[in-house]
Parts: sequence; structure tokens; C-alpha cells
Amino acid sequence: MDFLESNTEWKQWGKQDPLFGVASWANKEKGSVSAWTDEEFYALGESDWRDFYRIWQQYGVSRETCLEVGCGAGRITRQLVNSFDHVQAVDVSEDMIKYARERIGAKNLQFFVVDGIHLPQPDGSVRAIFSTHVLQHLDNVNIGLSYFHEFFRVLDLVGPSWCICHSTNGLTSEVNWGLCSVSCSLFLAASMTFEPTSTGGEE
Repeated sequence: MDFLESNTEWKQWGKQDPLFGVASWANKEKGSVSAWTDEEFYALGESDWRDFYRIWQQYGVSRETCLEVGCGAGRITRQLVNSFDHVQAVDVSEDMIKYARERIGAKNLQFFVVDGIHLPQPDGSVRAIFSTHVLQHLDNVNIGLSYFHEFFRVLDLVGPSWCICHSTNGLTSEVNWGLCSVSCSLFLAASMTFEPTSTGGEE
């Protein structure tokens, strides 16, 4: 899956500057006077997770197993391990995962390097999926649909919880949360009638 532009770019960030690749704030790149420190970076994740979790709880959260899609350097992963019994975190960048693994030593956490389309989890094996600031970077809509097929495949559809939050540049925070809520509602409704389908085939 190296031909995916999104994979190539993300892997480069993993080698060059994992923290800035995840949180590209002005003057926070490696080498600058105010470059991200681990303490600042993971504190940002803690703050963001409080907001995400507050919204998610409105729809019900199954805490047994959570799959994080696009974990990056572990900004949110570090929070997920305190909220779920078991966390599986996937990313296309080995360097991003290496950075996260070295800084998050939780025993209830597993990391997986993925190809950008397929998930290694068995069918119906997770109760919750979380992803933030990931899907908008994919190359095209078809890649995004492939991911949604994989989400349905790996979810245990008996009462799943699911939430995805993404950046919407130029929109207010209220609109961001509104989109998050609508996405969650649509997924929960669809999960009651959609039969999981594997993407299958050679890539």
C-alpha cells in the first residue's frame, strides 16, 4: 500500500517529526524554540479526550475492547488505555507506533502496523472504534469506503459504540461536535441493519 499518497506522507512524518505530524501547530515543529515536548503533546491528548469522551458517553460506551484507527504517536492512545479494558491501536507508520510504544507502557495495549486499508482484527472482535483527524487525509472516497467496510467487519454489532471526530477547517467548534454526533448516530443506526462485508481481493 505504499502507493497511497496518504501513507507515504504519514510515514515521512513518522521519521521526521512525529509530534508535529500529529499536531501541526505553528512554531511547534522539531528544532524550533517552542517545539512540542512529550509532556505538552500528551497533555493535549488528555484535554482532547475529555471532550471526546463527554460526547461519546451520550451514546453509550462499551468498554471491553476499543480499536483506535490511526493512533499516530499515541496522543489519544494514552487516554484510551485508562478508559477501556483492552485497546488495539493501528497505524500505517512503524515510526509513529515505535514512538508511541516507547512512551505508553500499558499492559492492556496492543499496536499493529497496517497497510492503510485492511485491519488485522478478526470479524466481530471489538466493541468500540475511535478515530480522530484521520479519514480526511485518505486519498479518495473509495479508500474511505473501504475503511468503513472494515469498521463494520471488525465490530461486534451487538450493541457497539462508535465515534469518529475530524477537523473541519473554518467551522465553529459547535459544528465540529454536531458532525461528530451525526456521524455517531448514523453509524449506530446503520449497524442494526447492515450486514458486514469484507473488501476482499488482491490490492
